[in-house]
Amino acid sequence: MVITSSFPDRKTPLPLWSRLWAFIAAVMLSVGMFGASVASAAGTVTFTSPPDGSTAPVGTAITPTGIASGTGTTGGAGLDLAIVIDVSGSTSGAGIQAEKDAAKALIDALPAATSSVTIIAFNSSASTVTTLTPLTPATNIAALKTAIDGLSAGGGTFIGSGIDAATAELTGANATAGRSTQMVVLSDGFTAGNPATNAAAAVAAGVDNVHSVALPGASIATMQAIATSGNGTFVDLTTTGLGGLIALFQGTGGSLVGVDKIVITLPDGTVIDPNSISGIGAFTVDSPFNIAAGPNTWTVQAFFSDGTTASDTVTVNGRTQNGVVPLPAGLPLLLSGLGIFGALRLRRKS
Repeated sequence: MVITSSFPDRKTPLPLWSRLWAFIAAVMLSVGMFGASVASAAGTVTFTSPPDGSTAPVGTAITPTGIASGTGTTGGAGLDLAIVIDVSGSTSGAGIQAEKDAAKALIDALPAATSSVTIIAFNSSASTVTTLTPLTPATNIAALKTAIDGLSAGGGTFIGSGIDAATAELTGANATAGRSTQMVVLSDGFTAGNPATNAAAAVAAGVDNVHSVALPGASIATMQAIATSGNGTFVDLTTTGLGGLIALFQGTGGSLVGVDKIVITLPDGTVIDPNSISGIGAFTVDSPFNIAAGPNTWTVQAFFSDGTTASDTVTVNGRTQNGVVPLPAGLPLLLSGLGIFGALRLRRKS
């Protein structure tokens, strides 16, 4: 598979699979996908390991981890994604193959530990090909790809049925509480019914965003209306260039949860800027630190796309070989002074 430049000659049309890839990247970059309320919700950042106030032997190398989110309530906990694929007769051939390639590439790019994916196929009716499936273990990813490869085109088109089936899955028992719920609908737009009403109903039911992609030759008005009603983004693949899908999910080409960067201050005062952060806000302190005796405190500051910041700290107490955690340097002197003061008071009373 040959990857074309992200700045192609405009006179040369991009392969269809490249345009599908570009759509997904453009959707996520333009709306902060998987964190729809970035502008209105307070950002948060939290260390998730090690436990705050825990102890460890002096010299232990500690590498804290955490999660940040510009949305405050969604995204940081992970992603539940529905990929809704048009398998009507009009997509047979190159169209459905491009959809398959794009869906599998998207799955490969997701952070496996915190993502689940459902595949919905529709023609004149919808089918839940796979329910929300965690991307770990790796065998689950293989099973999703096998399911995608097994899709075949035929029949009429009822986009609304696919949106409804995806909504039921994203808001049902298989969904993970606290995760962002997103839907990507791929179709030629020639359909029975009015799918814009189904997209609006999806949002009303709790889906964060419904995005749409128009295949070449699609009904643009229909596909645009889906995205508008679903608070999502519309992309016409005939005019979209190759985007940074993989970089986006890895956190090197943008953030899905409105996090611009993470700055860490180590216990010795060293500042690490920037740090590695995934597309959904999971971060790891890039430099392990060998803890010293006594309290060792890390500080994280997150910078969000809306211009706000948030911070958190985590402390690990260094334990010496005899199992004692050293007291702060001034504490023995303070205790001694209190003891003398108490003795003088007793002496006066006697």
